[in-house]
Amino acid sequence: MLALQGYYDGTMVRTLEKINAKKNQKLIITVLDEFMDESISKEEKNQQEEYWLNMRTRSCVKESSTLGKRR
Repeated sequence: MLALQGYYDGTMVRTLEKINAKKNQKLIITVLDEFMDESISKEEKNQQEEYWLNMRTRSCVKESSTLGKRR
């Protein structure tokens, strides 16, 4: 299973990072009570996307390094 950050733009759900899903692959979508700031610039939105991607990458690295220590 994979968790992704994203938002609904009023028309469709947009992920903040690349999704490696296959056609017709089932998803679980959770709608939060938090909102994206529509007034931010494209550059700031890109920075937010980079931030979440980096957080996801760090989380994966931490999980993989922890797995090796559990033995």
